[in-house]
Amino acid sequence: MGLRDVAAVLAGGRSAPVRRAADLDSTAALLGGRSVSGTTVSYDVGVAHAAVYACVDLLVRKVGWQMPAYVGDGLARAEVVVNPHPEAHKTAGHWKAEVLEPAMLRGYACGMVTSFEPSGWPRKILPVHPDLLTWWDDNGRWRWFLDGKPAELWQEGGSLWVAPSMRSAPGSPVGRSVLGHAATKIRLGQSATKFGRDYFDASGLPVTHLRLTDQPNVSRTQALDIKQRFQSAARDREPVVTGAAWEIKQLEVSPEESQFLETVRANVADVCMYFGVPPEAIGGSSGDSMTYANVEGRELSLLVNTVGAWMMWLEEVFSSLVPGEQRVTLDPESMLRTSVPTLFDTAQKAVGRGNTPGVLTANEARAMVGYGPLPNGDDLYVPVNYSPAAVIEDVVTNGGGNDGQPSATP
Repeated sequence: MGLRDVAAVLAGGRSAPVRRAADLDSTAALLGGRSVSGTTVSYDVGVAHAAVYACVDLLVRKVGWQMPAYVGDGLARAEVVVNPHPEAHKTAGHWKAEVLEPAMLRGYACGMVTSFEPSGWPRKILPVHPDLLTWWDDNGRWRWFLDGKPAELWQEGGSLWVAPSMRSAPGSPVGRSVLGHAATKIRLGQSATKFGRDYFDASGLPVTHLRLTDQPNVSRTQALDIKQRFQSAARDREPVVTGAAWEIKQLEVSPEESQFLETVRANVADVCMYFGVPPEAIGGSSGDSMTYANVEGRELSLLVNTVGAWMMWLEEVFSSLVPGEQRVTLDPESMLRTSVPTLFDTAQKAVGRGNTPGVLTANEARAMVGYGPLPNGDDLYVPVNYSPAAVIEDVVTNGGGNDGQPSATP
């Protein structure tokens, strides 16, 4: 399948095939968008759920866009300037986003290697929709199909690239699908949304039974007339006028009685649990009061418990595409800038003060907070009592005129 074929599928020119892996066994069924209860959720339906979209968007923005990537071996590193996306109008940030989203939702990311380095390592990888990929176990070897056509992994001489997510499952070549495990919760959220939409489309009028109490039967003309009058009055928010013999009875449970808002809040919290995201981070509520202290604490908790894991996963994915001992790392520094006071306090501690030696020069600390360098700002702060005894003695007796080295004996 060529790039034009892939683009046609992504643009909606052809429908994606059913993932046959979901029918192999009960383990694979959990991986392919099918929940334990038998409910199924497609990729596009799942991402349309407000809480699912918000959780994925939050994590993609923080990991895919807010963290610059560096490549190197050990302490020496340089910022990655190579863009693995083959489409000229897209950046490396777009590539990371197109890889992270399907990994979070389907349990894997996949693509086609469109060009290789002379050394044989991938240069450009075009991410494709995860539902285009199918596979089956051929006596212990996985056979891959992309858009229904056989494909080989690039490591085996082909052009297919597959990256399982963090939660890989035994007996499966890919990771666990959040859409599969959370399918029931996602469907519940969709049902609650539909209930609210239908309720307000009907001007807040529940399903109602109109009964003429003094007659056993009502003609079609009478029924149609009172129905139209009732609907018109309700739609225009006007009083309903009927005769004394008409009885109005509500058949549908009201939003208050059905705890509609509570159901929506609980559903958001349930979906957030699958992604490890606090509900407050996407506009939900946990019932706690919001203060500056706990907001900062939750940001740090999000970084440690959730974002950090996806950051390491993306580092592994990037590192598997570079040769030799080189390794790609992401810099989470931007996420740690939770507030101006915290940032400045961190910079001051890094420079050193009192009896604490510095780990950054003044200019390095100023660059961290966005300020320009100062003259003579490239020296590390070292307390006198941390210096070698010979240096201290030289400073006391001779003024230390030998760049920190003891003076020669006269």
